[in-house]
Amino acid sequence: MDLVLGRWSWQAEILSRAEPQSLLGVLVPVVRATDLVLLKLYAGGPQDRWDIAQLLSTQARADLVSGVQAALPQLPGDCRLLRERALAETASA
Repeated sequence: MDLVLGRWSWQAEILSRAEPQSLLGVLVPVVRATDLVLLKLYAGGPQDRWDIAQLLSTQARADLVSGVQAALPQLPGDCRLLRERALAETASA
């Protein structure tokens, strides 16, 4: 579980789209898969890259990639470079 403190407008938008889910009897906001990829691209660590690869290895890969591409212009430039790397690493998946 990650705690996200939305500092930038694109992060606040992600948090506003989060849907409440029950976790151990407590409702917590959970972001959508596309938004999770965006947050992980921004974080950019090795675990984040692995998490992105796992998300992209699902049957919903095409929809996920499309959603990330549509939202990518909102992120800082270095996130776009990491996205290209993450997609290349999972191209054969």
